[in-house]
Amino acid sequence: MDYKERLVEISSGVYVENDVLGVVEEIQRRFPTLDVQFLDPRRFPELTDAPYRIIEHCPDGFDRILFSTWQLDNRVIDRIYAADTSRGNILDRIDQNNTRVREGEQRRFQERLDEAADLAAHVLKAGTTYSFKNTDGELIVLRDDEGITKRVGG
Repeated sequence: MDYKERLVEISSGVYVENDVLGVVEEIQRRFPTLDVQFLDPRRFPELTDAPYRIIEHCPDGFDRILFSTWQLDNRVIDRIYAADTSRGNILDRIDQNNTRVREGEQRRFQERLDEAADLAAHVLKAGTTYSFKNTDGELIVLRDDEGITKRVGG
C-alpha cells in the first residue's frame, strides 16, 4: 500500500495515518470520557508542546488535560489504562510489579548459588585437578598443588 493511501485528511491540509485514527477510535470506545485533541502547529506557531493531547471531560463540566504526546500509537492506550484508577488501585499494581521484580532477582541469585554449589561439589569430587570454562570462555584449571590457572580460549 502506498504511503499516501494510508493518509486521511482530518482538516484542511492536515493528514494523519489510518493507524492514528484507529487509536483515537479505540480511546473513545474504551474510555468514553476521554477525547484526543490535535493542536495544528500551523495554526499555533508558538506551540512547542506535543501536537496531541488526551483530555478528560470531567463531571464538573471542565475538560482537563491528562497528558500530551508526540505520537498516537498503542502506547497511549497502555498509558491511559495504567493510569485509570477506576480499574484498580495504582499502588497495588506498583506493589505487584515490585514483587515480580524482587522474585526475579531472588531467582537469579538462587541460580548463581546453585551453580556455585554444583561447581564446588564437582571440584571436591575431582580430587587434585579440575577444569571448566567460565562464562568468558576461559579455561579455568584448579590444582591442589598449583592453585588456579587461566587459559584464554582454552
